[in-house]
Amino acid sequence: MPVNIGGTIITGGTTVTVTDGSSNELYKQSSTGVVTKQKTSQGGDYLPMFNVGWSASGWTSIATGVVPFDGTAGSGYYNVGGCYNTSTYRFTAPWSGVYLFKSHIYIYGNNSGYTWYTHPFINVNGSTVTRRNMSYSPYRIRLYGLTSSYGQDTDICDIVNLTAGDYVEQYNSTYGTVLGYAPYSSWSGAYLGGTS
Repeated sequence: MPVNIGGTIITGGTTVTVTDGSSNELYKQSSTGVVTKQKTSQGGDYLPMFNVGWSASGWTSIATGVVPFDGTAGSGYYNVGGCYNTSTYRFTAPWSGVYLFKSHIYIYGNNSGYTWYTHPFINVNGSTVTRRNMSYSPYRIRLYGLTSSYGQDTDICDIVNLTAGDYVEQYNSTYGTVLGYAPYSSWSGAYLGGTS
């Protein structure tokens, strides 16, 4: 028997479904426990996620700091829920829970020595250790000491437990002259689910 709470209808049986007063499905869980995506009040799927590029053209210098991922051109761009800000280069978590992040920059060191490097990090609230289960962030030294003008990939992928309102940035610690090729670079993230 459905339960009506102020126009929101909850039905049970082999599945659990929650609908609003206009019969839009807001939530559905199968008998095996599979939950479909959370839904908006209009019935559209809503799973906070983003995929953004780097709008700079060609090879661009990478300095230590937050990478300015602001590219929204092309069919691969999305920003479900509007949680990614292309001016601050931050994703702000709308819900508490676990998120998956991945960043990729195609780079090369533009010097003749073997001393350049870049370390990609995923910062939470401006810190590499916030919300981590270790005293240091996952430390990745990438592409240290390769010869100049030799292109390589630098990737980082991490699962982070966030509290609603936390913000996340892709940050690089760089030494020497390092260039990134914007058309081959991207930054993305998605909500995976709650922890309780």
